[in-house]
Amino acid sequence: MRARSSDLCARALKAARSAGAGEAAALLSERRDGHLRFADNGPTTSAEVQRNTLALSAAMGMRHASGSTEDLSPAGVARLAGDVVARARLTPEDPEYVPEAPPQSYLQVPSFDAEAASMDPRKRAASVKPVLDAAVQSGLIAAGLMRNDVLEETRLSTTGSSGARRATRIELSATLRRRDGSASGWAGAAGVRLSDVDPQKIASRAAQKANAWREPRELPPGAYTVVLEPGALGALFPSLRMSLDARSAEEGRSGFSAPGGKSRVGEALFSPAVTLISDPQDPLVPGTPWSEGGLAARRVSYVQAGVLRELHRSRYWAKKTGAAPTADGGTLRLVGGGLSLEALIGKVDRGLLVTRIWYVRMLDPQRIGVTGLTRDATFLIEDGRVAAAVKNFRFNQSLLDLLRDVVALGREEVALGGELAGGVALPPAVVKDFHMSSVSDAV
Repeated sequence: MRARSSDLCARALKAARSAGAGEAAALLSERRDGHLRFADNGPTTSAEVQRNTLALSAAMGMRHASGSTEDLSPAGVARLAGDVVARARLTPEDPEYVPEAPPQSYLQVPSFDAEAASMDPRKRAASVKPVLDAAVQSGLIAAGLMRNDVLEETRLSTTGSSGARRATRIELSATLRRRDGSASGWAGAAGVRLSDVDPQKIASRAAQKANAWREPRELPPGAYTVVLEPGALGALFPSLRMSLDARSAEEGRSGFSAPGGKSRVGEALFSPAVTLISDPQDPLVPGTPWSEGGLAARRVSYVQAGVLRELHRSRYWAKKTGAAPTADGGTLRLVGGGLSLEALIGKVDRGLLVTRIWYVRMLDPQRIGVTGLTRDATFLIEDGRVAAAVKNFRFNQSLLDLLRDVVALGREEVALGGELAGGVALPPAVVKDFHMSSVSDAV
């Protein structure tokens, strides 16, 4: 398989050079995505899609273009190369273009699990069955998604870099609601390995949440100590991830900007409990071996014990500023403290347990301020235990303040909604002074 893939990429590069390209890079992706959706306590759709795609980029000086095809015949590869080079020739020069990286040595990443790769419709149905059984036994209505994705990639460039990887990803998410729509509970899990997902645990947790959220109290808006489950924290992290950018900081456009065209790298901005890393060889959330322009991915420590150590620097911005580019492999991990969710709840005298967050929108890029809503069962914590159901809230919260106000972190989990190109791992977190701005009647 690897030899055939390398040969296809090599033919694409040869065709691009023959058409006049100065340099080129080819990426062959062979992907199989399977899923089983369920609703109303039964399966609704089951599918498995196989797709092989050849992507090609080519440059002529500062002019460049890219394209892709699923026609992997000799004629299809030649046509792709001709089209890409022809468009590059017509494209205006790009002042921010940076040539393909010189020869690289790529890391091996632990991103493949044979059991996850071998899942078929029967195995997906068997994984969903505990969720449907739990819903029926509890008098609830279940809906959700089981998916498993498998990817093989080969990358080759005219500068001499060559790499390959295999990756799997599995996810199961379940929402269980009462039949009258008055309460909803959610649980989910994701990972590289089949063993990362426990359907029985997911079913039990979602049912427990839905059954416990009864006659919710209405609490006043205000600043609360909150226990954010990974499913809640995961909805906030895309906004933070986008802000970890050196260019926007140094151009004065982000929460990490400092006067004089500088950034806040080197400052102790956050709680000492906060360490934020990206590691392509992370066994929990492995990344890609290569990054932008074919650079070999490496471990990056963005935050270490509360101190901002690095911001993501593109190859163009690195060249412009005379600094090294960042090649992080596409992952992000908030390093946890090892405590269980129950142990974290036990640390809180009075606060809120937030299961999940949705509809997150940016309010203030300078503070990484976002708004959103809690959902799928929010609870009052008193004297270290879950005391009562409470109505949901809309919140307005700076993520800079959130990470500054972290009190304790639990064990990391893989966030749902990730891709085979990387992922996010997050622990549950105790955070003080989380700003609930208004009450929501939504479930």
